[in-house]
Amino acid sequence: MPSAALRTPYATSLRYPRLGAMRGGFSPASLFVNGEQGFWYDPSDLSTLFQDSAGTTPVTAVEQPVGLILDKSQGLTLGSEALPALSSFAVNLFGTWAQSGGNWVFSDTVGGQVRPGVSSSTTLTAGWYKAVIVIASATGATNVRIDGIGPDDRLFAAGTHTFYFRADAAAPVRVRLEDTSSSIGDGFAIKSFSIKSLPGHHASQSTSASRPVLSARYNLLTQTEDFLTGWVQNGLVTTGMTNVTTAPNGTQTADQLVESDTTGTHIDYRSVSGSKADTISVAARANTRSVLTIGCNDNTSGNWSAAAFNLSAEIAATAQSAGTFSGISSITPLGSGWYRCTLSVTSSGNAVGQIKFGVSDTATPTFGSWADYSYDGDGTSGIYIWGADLRVTNDGAGLPAYQRVGAATYGVTNPSVVIGNPDYDTTGFPLYLNFDGTDDGMATAAIDFSATDEMSVFAGVRKLSDSPNGMLAELSSTFANPGTFALQAPWDNGSAYRFVSVGTSFGVALPTDPSNAPVTNVLTALGDISGDLATLRINGTQAAQSTTDQGTGNYGNYPLYIGRRGGSSLPFKGRLYSLIVRGASSTAAEITNTENWVEGKTFGKDMNYVYSDPLFAADGITEITAADGDPIYMIVNYE
Repeated sequence: MPSAALRTPYATSLRYPRLGAMRGGFSPASLFVNGEQGFWYDPSDLSTLFQDSAGTTPVTAVEQPVGLILDKSQGLTLGSEALPALSSFAVNLFGTWAQSGGNWVFSDTVGGQVRPGVSSSTTLTAGWYKAVIVIASATGATNVRIDGIGPDDRLFAAGTHTFYFRADAAAPVRVRLEDTSSSIGDGFAIKSFSIKSLPGHHASQSTSASRPVLSARYNLLTQTEDFLTGWVQNGLVTTGMTNVTTAPNGTQTADQLVESDTTGTHIDYRSVSGSKADTISVAARANTRSVLTIGCNDNTSGNWSAAAFNLSAEIAATAQSAGTFSGISSITPLGSGWYRCTLSVTSSGNAVGQIKFGVSDTATPTFGSWADYSYDGDGTSGIYIWGADLRVTNDGAGLPAYQRVGAATYGVTNPSVVIGNPDYDTTGFPLYLNFDGTDDGMATAAIDFSATDEMSVFAGVRKLSDSPNGMLAELSSTFANPGTFALQAPWDNGSAYRFVSVGTSFGVALPTDPSNAPVTNVLTALGDISGDLATLRINGTQAAQSTTDQGTGNYGNYPLYIGRRGGSSLPFKGRLYSLIVRGASSTAAEITNTENWVEGKTFGKDMNYVYSDPLFAADGITEITAADGDPIYMIVNYE
């Protein structure tokens, strides 16, 4: 990063890994048009996500568990109808089944029996199915049971209901509709019932506690527009502090920091669980004072960083730091006198443990221990403040500078226990599956890769831990089996990624350069058993390649495990933005296009523009270079 303070035009500079050119229109579905085996998982598409493994409860918002993710490689195109017409259903004793008013109606004529109803037989081939039933009315819940395919109870009230299931082998099955009440005259009316095959290798997790969670959280703070609750006020007037003026987003949610008539610091501070490279920012506007201060420390007096921001002159003073901390300040205009003031901090020692926003009587304060500045307050002067944000500096570079986060939900009997995640803004923030590093994971049924000895794997990943071993994706329960592959994040208590491709022996692509957590990467793993190649690309550049003999044979017919080895060990801690596995070799163009598509899902770029260096001038994108040598892409216009 540059060593001097920055003044940056708002929302125009974006930092990304440089991967190459790609014009809009590419879809990963093109990787499977010739019948290639594999799958394409896209967590940003909520229509493919369900909270339970049976697919009865769609994912509708962030912070919900994901028990089933559908494979988009086959277009989610349904097959032909696998269920006979409702007229073919027959009564299992104890009732009548007849058409009435456009519905088929079951009525219990005996009472006191265990789940009377109707049933019909059909033959299912191996694979996934989507079922949709429309229940016009029901006395109690209507149970839909498919013999031999769990669960035994799918209880539905009146309405339209969708669920998914897998038949492990081709076999005749009996489909039952059962009345769960037990009185004469009770029953249900069915308007329609459909079961159609859903081609693809869909991944699921039947254990509720082991499901990854859909998230788009980047700001580590909560209650980001309330500077009274959750903060400690030192030398500030708290009366009339909140919701005093119009914020940059047009809402009456901006607070004020007014200094008390005491000598000392005039700050609003809170404890945080930061990292060793954090970016702290807040929107501020001059009032009777015109200088904001931002500071942080590691909960000790000797390690800190702080900066002053002159809101009248639009100047971010050079950050002052001590001990293991160093900082960079910047100021960005937001309009209507508001500025986003930013302090980016790195520490060679402990992580950031406390942040603070304050008022200053001078544009050139001298900070001391704890990142504090003291002066004589007058009891009336202050500044306006809104929208605090704390994030790991390398987390989502180029995303909106501020993410609103509300309050967490706490227990009634034990107010210190968090029982619900806070709500937060998701617009502009890439969605991902969050794996907890303890027991989260998903798996497919067996995928038959036995016709190929070549493999292409693409993943958008944020690795949050370098210890212990983490398994991102593995074909079979262990790559000790022949015809397998594994992508590890990390490997063997180190910081590196590792790709293993196996015929009858191993080829291991292990980069020599570390990828220290936390880090976000686009990973591409390419296996070629007969060619004795195992290649790992990181952010579009080859990071490692093995030419060790991989023996003979093709890849095998195994389940694919995501997030844990065999669903039981080596848990991955981090985020998964996208995962594409293709049982074939990929051309250079296919690799570049797929990497760029995954990069868009991972880093949040609009993929309808070109960003390869030679094409910048023609497509309205300019590359400049920061003081650290990184490219910064300036988007001028879109195609």
